[in-house]
Amino acid sequence: MNAPVSGDVTLSVIVAAKDAETLIEDCLTSVLPQLRPGDDIVVIDDRSCDATAEICARLGVRLLLNSHAPGPYGARNLGAALATTTALVFFDTRCRALDGWLESHRDALRDADRPVISYSDIEVEQTPDIAAAIARHLNPFSARTYAHAGFYPACNLGIDREFFWRAGGFEEIRGGADVGLCSRATDLGVAFAVDPATRVVWHPRERFAELREQYRRYGTSSFRQRRRCAPLLVLDTAIFLVLRALGTAIGPPSSRSSLRARLGAGLIQADFEVAVLRAAASDAAAALRRTA
Repeated sequence: MNAPVSGDVTLSVIVAAKDAETLIEDCLTSVLPQLRPGDDIVVIDDRSCDATAEICARLGVRLLLNSHAPGPYGARNLGAALATTTALVFFDTRCRALDGWLESHRDALRDADRPVISYSDIEVEQTPDIAAAIARHLNPFSARTYAHAGFYPACNLGIDREFFWRAGGFEEIRGGADVGLCSRATDLGVAFAVDPATRVVWHPRERFAELREQYRRYGTSSFRQRRRCAPLLVLDTAIFLVLRALGTAIGPPSSRSSLRARLGAGLIQADFEVAVLRAAASDAAAALRRTA
């Protein structure tokens, strides 16, 4: 790593990877040209069984085996623990950085009046697969989707390294730990700085079944993050499940999605809502077993 420019923000790009041989090269080659002196990039490998390590070696990117805690958030915490830069930028193997992406994070983290969590808009890559058409209709990582959610996804998240640890880092769970990190960071006075320009393209899953499983995980993690208000959450989910599925299928007025993509998106949203209810039922059953 070269010496940084005096007084500037230096960034560690942290990429959590597992069996990512079909994704990792496009991800890394989109980031490498954007690094400046003092910046760093590291891949934390979660025990891949494919050629992920060999591709990183060929590209000259440092790769570390995740010996900390399994899963993407354990890997991200390990990368953050090893970083020596001013700030951290978490990136996903399915993401492709467009020109200006890293500078957008740097500018936000340097120029704000108070500490910030930085994010930029993401659009879904257009591929011929039906799963991709559904994902483009859902637009899961659009900045607009999270404007009032109180958090932004870890696939494209920048934060000052000191504040990351003051907020406790990521909870080491399978999904949804970005919610908790953002909540704790904002409690410490950290603000959001969102670049509305599209700086990242996200490569969607190729199969409909994989997309459904992704949203089921989101539903489960959504319940776990909000279990303190479980009765209201379950009531809200049960009442509005069908309406949310229909609303997702219809989409915004500007949507030009095909009928097939709309129907698939509605089903995906229903999967999400049902996963919330199943997680609630599992949680209730576990509570009953503990009191029995």
